[in-house]
Amino acid sequence: MGSDEDVFLDGSLDFWQRKGVRMDKVFHGFTELFAQLGLPNDAPSIRHFIQTHSPLNSSTRLEDAQFWNTAQASLLKEELLGDSDWAEVIDRLNVALRGAIVSAK
Repeated sequence: MGSDEDVFLDGSLDFWQRKGVRMDKVFHGFTELFAQLGLPNDAPSIRHFIQTHSPLNSSTRLEDAQFWNTAQASLLKEELLGDSDWAEVIDRLNVALRGAIVSAK
């Protein structure tokens, strides 16, 4: 290994860390998402919400579902469009509401 590029290509984060770049990735769970949405965020409440609102029609976009208020729908849409660190858990909620089984964690 001779150059910074070699270190990076070998999969090491040393190159970026020496440059002062943080490579942290934030992972949110359903409990955090439900709190952001202003909904009860304990596991039984999350399961109940998913059971109550499933299955979501395949032609309905998640953020357009009738059970969201305006602020909730806006949050979902903005976070998905911006591909924020919330997008992964929002995608998981989308899958869960379509009828797939997903852990409440």
